[in-house]
Amino acid sequence: MKDIDNQQGLFSHTAKTPSQINLRNFQNNQPGPATANNSNNANKSKYVPSIYIDNHKNVPQLLDLLSEITKEKITGRMMNNDKLKIFPPTPEAHKTIQNKIIQDGMKSRTYELNDEKQIKVVIRGLSKDFDISDIIPHLQNQGFAPTLCHSIRNRQSNTNFNLFLVTLPKISN
Repeated sequence: MKDIDNQQGLFSHTAKTPSQINLRNFQNNQPGPATANNSNNANKSKYVPSIYIDNHKNVPQLLDLLSEITKEKITGRMMNNDKLKIFPPTPEAHKTIQNKIIQDGMKSRTYELNDEKQIKVVIRGLSKDFDISDIIPHLQNQGFAPTLCHSIRNRQSNTNFNLFLVTLPKISN
């Protein structure tokens, strides 16, 4: 038994200093759930940032063109101030779209500018089945101008939380 422990280098009769102990190597050498989790991490998809394009006039035609180039379905959403937000599904599609944007000379970026960000507010304390159409007029009576309001849903059970997300335009000082 002593020979096996010394061959693996996990246990020995000499005391090791904390700098000599490598917990990661110890965990990787152990069979069981630690190695199963490592294989699951390899299967997770990476985050792909969205792309903002300024002042594009023919949005459906652009989305169709990008879908043809990438051979994947590309979705987008018009934001305020004539900005198109594109959601590439994969990193390869993101790179292809960026190359096409540069080739065509369009103005774009992969982040939202601070002065264009909208304020997002979560309202809590209301019942799950509270009508959203009652929230917007109530906020307008208090001097706010909400652009979007919807209930927040649980991803696993697909049921509403008793939380509501309200998007408000940023007020300049």
